[in-house]
Amino acid sequence: RLPAFEAVETLHKVARYRPDSPAAYHAHLTLARYYASIESFETDDEYLAALVVDDTVEARLELARYLEEQNDRVGAYKQYRAMIGLERPDAFAGMRRTAPDAVTVAGDLLGSGYCSDALEVLRHVDSCEAHCLRGRALRCLGLDDEVAAEEAACQECSGGERVESAEAENLGEKEQTLLNSDDPVDWWRATWDMDVQRRYTDVVPIYLRIAESDVYVSDDAAYRAWVLARRELRDPKVQ
Repeated sequence: RLPAFEAVETLHKVARYRPDSPAAYHAHLTLARYYASIESFETDDEYLAALVVDDTVEARLELARYLEEQNDRVGAYKQYRAMIGLERPDAFAGMRRTAPDAVTVAGDLLGSGYCSDALEVLRHVDSCEAHCLRGRALRCLGLDDEVAAEEAACQECSGGERVESAEAENLGEKEQTLLNSDDPVDWWRATWDMDVQRRYTDVVPIYLRIAESDVYVSDDAAYRAWVLARRELRDPKVQ
């Protein structure tokens, strides 16, 4: 049964009153499920707010599936990718469904140490990036006899490390473009990857910047900055 208007207001009050408590986590999660049922734009924010309080598989998997249902493949992929280290089969499957291509999945798997999984994803993929990643995966697995051919193909088509550095540069450019925008909502979008990567020192000042603006996520940004500064950064100035 969906919460009545009064119940929704009560849940918001619980989250504001004790923002880093288990009660706040459950309030945000309940609100996220409610907003998802009525297709509200606030759904993403409530799931993310729950994750700031407690980064549980339950909430992150729900958010990933919700974003996938909304055809937000980029957002869904980020959430599935954040669960790589938890060795969730549904997260691996979700990554493969929502990734733009096999090379992207393989690169993320390889970066997290899942070398054999990266090789499996790259099976039958014949591209310059695939050769480079296969070479790294084979070396990771100690299959030195098979490395030479892949590394030679990688050097021939890309100049070796250029592919990897170009990918990193591209990600940095996207983040910087959002942060240079005049729209605080774009700054908010830039925080997604930072939260997933646990770059708390970088993301807290951005949350504070958003909090000073007059947008619908300003209150959420303020409370996230407070929670992260106190819990993750152990800032003694935060009361």
